[in-house]
Amino acid sequence: VVNPVVMAAASPLLSERDALTGTILSSAASTIFAGVAGKKGGLPFGFAPGIGLSAYLSHGLVASGTLSIRESQTCVFLSGVITLAAAMIGTNSLIAKFTPRSVKAGTVVGMGALIALIGMASVDLVVSDDNNLVALGPLLDRNVLLSLVGLVLIGTLVQKEISGAILIGMSTITAVVWILETSLRPHLANLFSVPGMDTMPWKYFDFDALLNVDRLVAMVPAVLAFHLVAVLDISGVVFGLSSLLNTPHENSEACSNTAFIASGIGTIIASCTGSSPIIVTVESTTGVMEGGRTGLT
Repeated sequence: VVNPVVMAAASPLLSERDALTGTILSSAASTIFAGVAGKKGGLPFGFAPGIGLSAYLSHGLVASGTLSIRESQTCVFLSGVITLAAAMIGTNSLIAKFTPRSVKAGTVVGMGALIALIGMASVDLVVSDDNNLVALGPLLDRNVLLSLVGLVLIGTLVQKEISGAILIGMSTITAVVWILETSLRPHLANLFSVPGMDTMPWKYFDFDALLNVDRLVAMVPAVLAFHLVAVLDISGVVFGLSSLLNTPHENSEACSNTAFIASGIGTIIASCTGSSPIIVTVESTTGVMEGGRTGLT
């Protein structure tokens, strides 16, 4: 839900509907591939666009005027091709192998902290502050209170080792919000709809820019940033998930390579459907902690 909003803010050419469809298709393609192609029943990993990469594309590239939305999506496509090719020849796995364990562990912690901050900011538990960058929001606000109650509920269920604790907590708070927010009730009739796209996939690309030296120079750093950040993100998250799964070192490297291939495939799909590079989500730890061990989960 967050990624389409971030991506749609980049340009009028990219609608939130396209970004939502692109997020779904690219995430599903990568997740299904990893679940089917991984050894011994597949990988219980979820894939989705990296919110940090989406923000970089939307604000760092497009909003800043560095690249157009079409040039940015072309960079996403090229990074996906590079990620896929590098996975095929083993370059990504080599980078992951020589990445220090501290960097991998730090990547998981950093991504978790970023997601926590995004969640707290979305309910105004944390707000912007001119003096201190961030400040504590209004604790008596209904949304803040509901979020804190949900957090306590989930924490209690996890402590009691109740299966599906996080899902139960999320579902409970969602039901309460639907009951309290009368403005949301008309939207329940459209809870399910067929996804679609407003812009044809090929209209998101601008390969002619690659023939212009000035534009090419501007695009190369973006391609490298997308690729290298994705490699480090995936390496770190797979390292953390493999530790939870007690996966032997050699099998962990095989998991990484499958994840890189899945990421490359998903990123190519994302580039032509209005989304950003695909990575392994740190939220996959939830499924693994609930007992997920194969791609079927």
